[in-house]
Amino acid sequence: MPRARDVEGAPPPPAGRGVALRAERALVPTEPGARWTLRLAWRLAVRPGERVPPPEDGRPPPPFPPDVLAVVPITLVITGAGAAGPWVMPLRVPCLALAGDEGSGQVELDLLGVRGAPRAPGDTYFVYAVTADRLDGPVATALVDEAALPREGP
Repeated sequence: MPRARDVEGAPPPPAGRGVALRAERALVPTEPGARWTLRLAWRLAVRPGERVPPPEDGRPPPPFPPDVLAVVPITLVITGAGAAGPWVMPLRVPCLALAGDEGSGQVELDLLGVRGAPRAPGDTYFVYAVTADRLDGPVATALVDEAALPREGP
Protein backbone atom coordinates (compact mmCIF):
# COMPACT_ATOMS: atom_id res chain seq x y z
CA MET A 1 0.00 0.00 0.00
CA PRO A 2 1.51 3.37 -0.94
CA ARG A 3 2.21 5.78 1.89
CA ALA A 4 1.77 9.51 1.21
CA ARG A 5 2.21 11.15 4.62
CA ASP A 6 5.30 11.46 6.77
CA VAL A 7 7.43 9.45 4.35
CA GLU A 8 10.66 8.80 6.19
CA GLY A 9 13.68 8.88 3.90
CA ALA A 10 11.86 10.68 1.09
CA PRO A 11 13.85 13.33 -0.74
CA PRO A 12 12.65 16.90 -0.27
CA PRO A 13 10.46 18.30 -3.05
CA PRO A 14 12.54 20.07 -5.72
CA ALA A 15 13.00 23.84 -5.33
CA GLY A 16 11.40 24.29 -8.76
CA ARG A 17 8.92 22.10 -10.58
CA GLY A 18 9.85 18.47 -10.90
CA VAL A 19 10.04 15.09 -9.21
CA ALA A 20 12.85 13.89 -6.93
CA LEU A 21 13.35 10.11 -6.70
CA ARG A 22 15.12 7.89 -4.18
CA ALA A 23 15.30 4.09 -4.37
CA GLU A 24 16.96 1.19 -2.59
CA ARG A 25 20.39 0.75 -4.11
CA ALA A 26 20.08 -3.02 -4.30
CA LEU A 27 17.95 -5.80 -2.88
CA VAL A 28 17.27 -9.50 -3.18
CA PRO A 29 13.60 -9.72 -4.21
CA THR A 30 13.29 -13.39 -3.21
CA GLU A 31 14.18 -12.77 0.46
CA PRO A 32 11.20 -13.06 2.83
CA GLY A 33 9.72 -9.62 3.49
CA ALA A 34 11.72 -7.95 0.71
CA ARG A 35 10.54 -4.44 -0.26
CA TRP A 36 11.71 -2.58 -3.35
CA THR A 37 11.19 0.87 -1.93
CA LEU A 38 10.87 3.90 -4.18
CA ARG A 39 10.26 7.32 -2.64
CA LEU A 40 9.13 10.33 -4.65
CA ALA A 41 8.68 13.98 -3.75
CA TRP A 42 7.29 16.52 -6.20
CA ARG A 43 6.40 20.09 -6.90
CA LEU A 44 4.18 20.16 -9.96
CA ALA A 45 1.72 22.39 -11.78
CA VAL A 46 -1.85 21.64 -10.73
CA ARG A 47 -4.53 22.12 -13.37
CA PRO A 48 -8.05 23.11 -12.30
CA GLY A 49 -9.46 19.62 -12.97
CA GLU A 50 -6.83 18.05 -10.68
CA ARG A 51 -7.95 20.05 -7.63
CA VAL A 52 -10.17 18.24 -5.15
CA PRO A 53 -13.37 20.26 -4.84
CA PRO A 54 -14.50 21.19 -1.34
CA PRO A 55 -17.52 19.25 -0.11
CA GLU A 56 -20.82 20.97 -0.77
CA ASP A 57 -24.12 20.61 1.04
CA GLY A 58 -26.13 17.71 -0.32
CA ARG A 59 -23.22 16.22 -2.32
CA PRO A 60 -21.18 13.23 -1.26
CA PRO A 61 -17.70 14.10 -0.04
CA PRO A 62 -14.80 13.50 -2.45
CA PRO A 63 -13.24 10.02 -2.24
CA PHE A 64 -10.08 11.44 -0.66
CA PRO A 65 -9.02 12.26 2.88
CA PRO A 66 -9.77 15.90 3.74
CA ASP A 67 -6.11 16.96 3.61
CA VAL A 68 -5.73 15.93 -0.08
CA LEU A 69 -6.00 19.17 -2.04
CA ALA A 70 -5.23 17.87 -5.53
CA VAL A 71 -4.41 14.63 -7.33
CA VAL A 72 -1.81 14.82 -10.10
CA PRO A 73 -0.50 12.25 -12.60
CA ILE A 74 3.06 10.95 -12.52
CA THR A 75 4.11 8.08 -14.77
CA LEU A 76 6.99 5.87 -13.71
CA VAL A 77 9.08 4.49 -16.55
CA ILE A 78 11.59 1.77 -15.66
CA THR A 79 14.29 0.56 -18.02
CA GLY A 80 16.75 -2.27 -17.44
CA ALA A 81 20.43 -2.40 -18.27
CA GLY A 82 20.03 -5.84 -19.83
CA ALA A 83 16.32 -6.59 -19.62
CA ALA A 84 13.47 -6.05 -22.02
CA GLY A 85 11.39 -3.04 -21.22
CA PRO A 86 10.44 -0.34 -20.62
CA TRP A 87 7.91 -0.87 -17.85
CA VAL A 88 5.36 1.94 -17.64
CA MET A 89 3.28 2.56 -14.51
CA PRO A 90 0.84 5.49 -14.40
CA LEU A 91 0.19 6.85 -10.91
CA ARG A 92 -2.20 9.44 -9.52
CA VAL A 93 -0.59 10.98 -6.45
CA PRO A 94 -2.00 13.30 -3.77
CA CYS A 95 -0.87 16.86 -3.18
CA LEU A 96 -1.10 17.76 0.48
CA ALA A 97 0.10 21.34 -0.06
CA LEU A 98 -0.88 23.94 -2.64
CA ALA A 99 0.77 27.28 -3.37
CA GLY A 100 -0.93 29.07 -6.23
CA ASP A 101 -0.95 26.67 -9.17
CA GLU A 102 1.72 24.34 -7.71
CA GLY A 103 1.13 21.27 -5.59
CA SER A 104 3.63 19.25 -3.62
CA GLY A 105 3.68 15.93 -1.86
CA GLN A 106 5.56 12.71 -1.40
CA VAL A 107 4.86 9.03 -1.62
CA GLU A 108 6.57 5.74 -0.84
CA LEU A 109 5.89 2.69 -3.01
CA ASP A 110 6.97 -0.94 -2.82
CA LEU A 111 7.67 -1.66 -6.49
CA LEU A 112 7.42 -5.41 -5.81
CA GLY A 113 3.72 -4.77 -5.16
CA VAL A 114 3.09 -2.44 -8.11
CA ARG A 115 1.38 -4.08 -11.06
CA GLY A 116 3.51 -3.89 -14.17
CA ALA A 117 6.87 -3.41 -12.40
CA PRO A 118 9.77 -5.68 -13.35
CA ARG A 119 10.59 -8.53 -10.99
CA ALA A 120 13.56 -10.28 -12.59
CA PRO A 121 16.65 -10.37 -10.39
CA GLY A 122 20.09 -9.98 -11.87
CA ASP A 123 19.67 -6.57 -13.46
CA THR A 124 20.13 -2.89 -12.74
CA TYR A 125 17.04 -0.80 -13.35
CA PHE A 126 16.70 2.93 -13.98
CA VAL A 127 13.53 4.65 -12.76
CA TYR A 128 12.29 7.88 -14.37
CA ALA A 129 9.32 10.07 -13.46
CA VAL A 130 7.37 11.54 -16.38
CA THR A 131 4.87 14.37 -15.93
CA ALA A 132 3.04 16.63 -18.37
CA ASP A 133 6.11 18.74 -19.07
CA ARG A 134 9.07 17.01 -17.41
CA LEU A 135 11.28 13.94 -17.38
CA ASP A 136 13.11 13.48 -14.06
CA GLY A 137 15.59 10.85 -13.01
CA PRO A 138 16.88 8.34 -13.41
CA VAL A 139 17.56 6.73 -10.08
CA ALA A 140 19.45 3.44 -10.35
CA THR A 141 18.41 0.37 -8.37
CA ALA A 142 19.31 -3.30 -8.69
CA LEU A 143 17.49 -6.56 -8.08
CA VAL A 144 20.16 -9.04 -7.05
CA ASP A 145 19.92 -12.78 -7.61
CA GLU A 146 20.42 -14.61 -4.29
CA ALA A 147 22.89 -16.97 -6.02
CA ALA A 148 25.15 -13.98 -6.75
CA LEU A 149 25.63 -13.16 -3.07
CA PRO A 150 28.86 -14.21 -1.36
CA ARG A 151 28.49 -17.28 0.80
CA GLU A 152 29.59 -17.29 4.42
CA GLY A 153 31.75 -20.00 5.86
CA PRO A 154 34.75 -22.00 4.64
